[in-house]
Amino acid sequence: NYALDETWVRCFPYTQQAKPGQRLTLAVVITNHADTPQATACRAALPRAWGENATDWSSAEVPAKTEKPFW
Repeated sequence: NYALDETWVRCFPYTQQAKPGQRLTLAVVITNHADTPQATACRAALPRAWGENATDWSSAEVPAKTEKPFW
């Protein structure tokens, strides 16, 4: 129930510029503010213009009071 609040979940880098055909790398950083580890999962829903619908799911456990990037 972390939603897309920048204090919980954010993309890194926040913005990028690319030319057609250029490859981009981004991460989703999840911050666990809880006192216990939290299971998480995420995927990117890509624009149709990129030729994809969504990436595969990535999942991990985020330790308490830490943040974890998904690449």
